[in-house]
Amino acid sequence: MYALQAAIDDGDAEAAARILAPLYWYWDMLRYDGRADVYVARVLEYGDALASGGQAAFTTIHLLAGGGDAGRLRAAIEDCARTGALPRYPMLLTMTLTAALMAGLDDLVEREMTRVRDGSDGWAIAHTHLVEALRSRTRGDWTGGASAAARALRAFEEAGDRCWTAMMLNGTAQIHAIEGRHDEAVADYERSISISTGLAWQEEISSRLGLATQRMRAGDPKGARHDLQSAEQAAWERGQPMLEIQVHACSAELYRRCGEIDRADQELDRLERVARALSLPAETSESLLLPARTTNLLTAGDTTRARAMLPGAVRAAQANMDLPLAAQLLARLLSLEGDPAGAATALGMSEVIRGTFDRGDLELSSLVSTLADRLGSTGYAKAYHRGAGACRGMKRSTA
Repeated sequence: MYALQAAIDDGDAEAAARILAPLYWYWDMLRYDGRADVYVARVLEYGDALASGGQAAFTTIHLLAGGGDAGRLRAAIEDCARTGALPRYPMLLTMTLTAALMAGLDDLVEREMTRVRDGSDGWAIAHTHLVEALRSRTRGDWTGGASAAARALRAFEEAGDRCWTAMMLNGTAQIHAIEGRHDEAVADYERSISISTGLAWQEEISSRLGLATQRMRAGDPKGARHDLQSAEQAAWERGQPMLEIQVHACSAELYRRCGEIDRADQELDRLERVARALSLPAETSESLLLPARTTNLLTAGDTTRARAMLPGAVRAAQANMDLPLAAQLLARLLSLEGDPAGAATALGMSEVIRGTFDRGDLELSSLVSTLADRLGSTGYAKAYHRGAGACRGMKRSTA
């Protein structure tokens, strides 16, 4: 940091850009440190004094941090490709292709992934598998996404990148969790914790929280509390508010699943205060809070307030790339309102949106059993398939 500041003070554009590149990765991706974007803006003040690749890279990073329309994003990524910034600044690849994927720039994503795979950089190729997994997820292609995630994990292992290996293990653990393979999910989370401890504490904490969540889903609140306490202690020791937000979210979910709704609400209040202190954008805070608050209301049986909050929760789930959650919230609401057929229809939609049904959450399994008892197995299957069929039809019409 001192070398970067000295380069800026001396007006040395080349040195400032060279030092900032790895620091940005460290600050923004591993520490959630706001200095990253501040220094990007400072370095961009050099303008044409920066090498063309550096100027393109940091202009794109600045654009991604502040948001921008698809046209500006395409132009920035094209500039990075033209100036050779993508291979020179490796983390740009995942950042830009993920953003392009979310902006619907499919042709650009496909072109750059092909370009990278035609080369010999195994680490960069691993990132294309990661982007492919994300793309499959947005399309509801569960099998394709799971296969791409497995390829990404193997490629990062072969490249010797332990940090990204730990991250991908969290991803494969989530896949196992949805498929109902509890032991495999726990094993991947524990392996991620083993790799990231002492190497990337942010990922270590995320892995511990993931493990706690998996134990909750499997009906082991005692084990979940132990993992959560370990993550909480590590987050507090490092004084990282963004990680504290993750801890509060996980704590709220544990309290909710244990029937302590008031304490769950208190944890979400704490989360909201931390988010406000960090001056997070309102949409970011809402994406974290609205689904959780809606779930609390449903657990408490407050259908009136839950229905009023549901549209916001759906928008938040979409922003989080978790639309299946929105369908599941709707199913729970309809069940409580006395519409079991509508609830089963919503669950059928959740399968098509994700590409598979969540078979690893005991709460969801309990809801399925309740609906089947109320409708009969034939009635439940009919309503479920009606939702799945309607969702497939909507996907075909928008393809």
